[in-house]
Amino acid sequence: MVAESVEPGANVSEVARRHGVNRGQLFTWRRQSMRSGSVDDGANAPTFVPVSMAPSEEPGVEQSSSIEIGMGSVRIQLRGGVNGAALRTVLLAVRSVR
Repeated sequence: MVAESVEPGANVSEVARRHGVNRGQLFTWRRQSMRSGSVDDGANAPTFVPVSMAPSEEPGVEQSSSIEIGMGSVRIQLRGGVNGAALRTVLLAVRSVR
């Protein structure tokens, strides 16, 4: 969404609405990306990993917090609370090996 929102001619409110996200949240993500150097006013194309969300495939199983990330042949599954700093370290390590 952030990458889409910095494309020339993009309307942030329309991008947010199309993805079912509050536009204020998308603006926050854009600011965070710009501060981190992932996006700099659209001049350099940011690199993002595609994300999709799907409900549990197991009937009768209660939903819980979990994240599953696929990067090439690597699969990372996280359940419960996630420490952002630790996750960033793992993703940077996986990215450097690819």
